[in-house]
Amino acid sequence: MKYFDAQRVKQAVEHLGEFNSAWVIVPLVLASNGVRTGALVNIDDANKPGTTRFLDRFFSGSVLELPVFDNGRSVLRPKFADLKNSAASPSDLVVHQKANLWGSTYSSRGYREMRGRGELAGEGSEFKVNPAFIPKWKQELPATFHFEELLVWLYAFSGFPDAVNSWQDLFKDYQQRVLDGITFDACFQVRFHVHNGVPWPANILQQRPTNADFIAVLLLSNLAAPVPPAEKQICTNLTHSFTEEAVDSDVQLKEELALRFVNSILTKPFVVLTGLAGSGKTKLAQAFTHWITPDPGWFDEADKSKGKKANSHCAFIPVGADWTGNENILGYPDGLRPPKLKADGSLDMPGAYVTKPALELILHAAKHQDVPHFLILDEMNLSHVERYFADLLSATESNEGIPLYEGDARTSGGQEIPCKLKLPENLFIIGTVNVDETTYLFSPKVLDRANVIEFRMEADELAAFLASPKKPNLEELDGKGVAYAKDFVVAAADKSREVPNSVKVDYEREMLLFFKVLREYNVEFGYRTGYESARFVHFYKLLGGFADEDKDWFNSAMDCVIVQKFLPKLHGSRSKMEGLLWALAWASGAKRDGRSTEEFLKECLEAGKAQDEGKFSPEKVLADLGGGKTRYPLSFEKVIRMWEKLKRDQFVSFAEA
Repeated sequence: MKYFDAQRVKQAVEHLGEFNSAWVIVPLVLASNGVRTGALVNIDDANKPGTTRFLDRFFSGSVLELPVFDNGRSVLRPKFADLKNSAASPSDLVVHQKANLWGSTYSSRGYREMRGRGELAGEGSEFKVNPAFIPKWKQELPATFHFEELLVWLYAFSGFPDAVNSWQDLFKDYQQRVLDGITFDACFQVRFHVHNGVPWPANILQQRPTNADFIAVLLLSNLAAPVPPAEKQICTNLTHSFTEEAVDSDVQLKEELALRFVNSILTKPFVVLTGLAGSGKTKLAQAFTHWITPDPGWFDEADKSKGKKANSHCAFIPVGADWTGNENILGYPDGLRPPKLKADGSLDMPGAYVTKPALELILHAAKHQDVPHFLILDEMNLSHVERYFADLLSATESNEGIPLYEGDARTSGGQEIPCKLKLPENLFIIGTVNVDETTYLFSPKVLDRANVIEFRMEADELAAFLASPKKPNLEELDGKGVAYAKDFVVAAADKSREVPNSVKVDYEREMLLFFKVLREYNVEFGYRTGYESARFVHFYKLLGGFADEDKDWFNSAMDCVIVQKFLPKLHGSRSKMEGLLWALAWASGAKRDGRSTEEFLKECLEAGKAQDEGKFSPEKVLADLGGGKTRYPLSFEKVIRMWEKLKRDQFVSFAEA
């Protein structure tokens, strides 16, 4: 990738400061979504950049990793003529605000006013350009406006391909690669063109200027560290430290797995570990909880031989095969000891409530919200998950309280039990799953709400263990990572995490590709998966400690998203799954070579329809790579294993028995 230097970006922003933002940004969003004069276009269709998605990509503080405001927003715009009084300092050339550009700023002051004057037609997110638009746009955006300077802003922080050597190349790249083939209608080329005599910069960089470089010339009033303090601590060797200390305690663990596991917990506080029995699922969950929570101390310090350590920050609960309700998790009101009332009807004595370790952990977490608490449910699928876990599953999504009882107050051991239980944000749930003839399959609605990590063992891993077999000593890990605990909770609770700007285009292109492949077979994902996938990619960069300009990590992160979020829900007969698995194998394995989403999607769907092992076999994919790696090796290998099982058994699910 190549980059404009910070001074050239400053020059571009100074130029943009001469014009009104509504007549630059609003037409830019319309043009970039393919709006035209001929017919209505819905700019929020899945194959369009949209409004919020577009504005967040190019006008967000995340491009400089500026911290979000208390309302969760972080807008960054050039100091356009109409924003002169919005800057924190006269020396600032950009404006960092807690605004909402879509839904308040430009929808009301831009699109709506243009519709009211008859310059645009349509309702909601549908638009068409009327003849009255062009003369009004010429009036409001004079010919002194140079589109080249706007292109500099659009590429300033993410860079552009090495093959780009002119404004014409850059504009072509913007339409074909960034917008995935959307071209500007002729009506927008009145002002949005690259024929203004602006010279191509002589000083093009091979390395991105740092955020500090950009801030020093654009935002002098905000020279604070671009990464929030909690995230600084989180991304400082957390997974590396945990891996090293876990291995020293004889836990079998690779740093790549630790990265996926910790990243998944930060992304969403519900993680499912599935795979071969005895492959280390439970030990990984226990090791991390021992490591990041305070050293619990002993039941009896005077005589340690009498018991084990009492860790009030973790509850390890084996799921029973006879669990048919939530009382094993949430307890129940004691029917033999109801509340006692006085003659006047007032409460004389609270009733009793029978608690369970899981409920006690949740109540403890609510009182100590700066320390992570872990609920480990071992062998979750020994019983139907929905029968005992539905309340917690719903609460993790809705953030609503779980009803425990009705009527007058109840207590347990002198502690009042709330009638409604709200899950605290420092509670993390880890479930383990073994698959055999005694267990139940997870339903897609459960798997859709978790990151699912599959455990497999390789021969070299087993050989290394057999050379020196040792049982893990988890007590050696107690409290060693507690320095990360508070910031871990803060980072997980912050819901405003965004995809790093350097990979936004790649992320959106790949997400759209897999959405369309899955939709072809009626198993597409929804908004929740899109949101959680974005958080996963965000934390993958942080935990991995990757530089802002580095994009090499993205394929590994996207591979995890596919295998942990898309594939676990898939199950069914050969007639249902065969074509889908072929399409997914091609999407995750074959070279894309810069082809647009539509071109590559067509090829993937052809693979699904053909189901031709001569043309689309795994061997053919690997041969086409010419000895290189598949795009997404974890996903490709998993899809092929599912295909082999489907051929053998005529039915397949993600979990392998």
